[in-house]
Amino acid sequence: MVAMQFLERDGFSEKSITIVNNGQEVLSALAKQHYDLVLMDVQMPVMDGIDATRRIRADEQREGRQGTPIIAMTAHSMSGDRERFLAAGMSDYISKPVEASLLHAVLMRWLPANTFSSRDEASESIDKQTDEFDWSRLAAISGGDTEIEQRLLQEFLNTAPRMLLRCRFAVEMEDGPVLEHWAHTLKGSCGTLGATAVATLCQQLEILGREERTKGAVDILSLTEEAFARTEQQVHCRLATCVMGA
Repeated sequence: MVAMQFLERDGFSEKSITIVNNGQEVLSALAKQHYDLVLMDVQMPVMDGIDATRRIRADEQREGRQGTPIIAMTAHSMSGDRERFLAAGMSDYISKPVEASLLHAVLMRWLPANTFSSRDEASESIDKQTDEFDWSRLAAISGGDTEIEQRLLQEFLNTAPRMLLRCRFAVEMEDGPVLEHWAHTLKGSCGTLGATAVATLCQQLEILGREERTKGAVDILSLTEEAFARTEQQVHCRLATCVMGA
């Protein structure tokens, strides 16, 4: 299970994670002990994730217990899925195949604050899971031409910071559609050149904007800004190399 490997890489021990095969087993596990979070596969045999979530929420309400965060995991994200998941009582969702940095961002948003010993450790974890820059993409676009590469990098430095700033404004103004637009635009710009770390985080911002969950975007935006600052430094170094080699 890929998600299991990502959780272990995030510092969760095997003993702290329970793996079940269907929705009925989820109910049984929750009846035996408390869990901080449930990663709920939507499509399972015996009882699917939607029905299991409805049962969990009904039990919590009847017993007066605080709701456990339930994160839907689905391989087929379609229009209307978010509304269906929320209506069933799910807290959030993530698409499969699961990406390490996106899963980590969801964990940061829903797990207790002391789950990670510090925010720096959380940021470092994302850095380790996602390469900052895939220079092979830039080489493929430029065809190995140093002058073209230089122009592309300079254009990135001229435009990308403004896109990130507009994302910041959108979060502060709690404007979901604007956040979705500029996060998508920045994701495309970063992805085209190979700035994979920033592009991955922008994808999460884009989703939060689309779902009008701008309050939950603050931490992701901060991580994006930090990753972007590192990417900018790498781009400046690359430009200097291009100039020297020209």
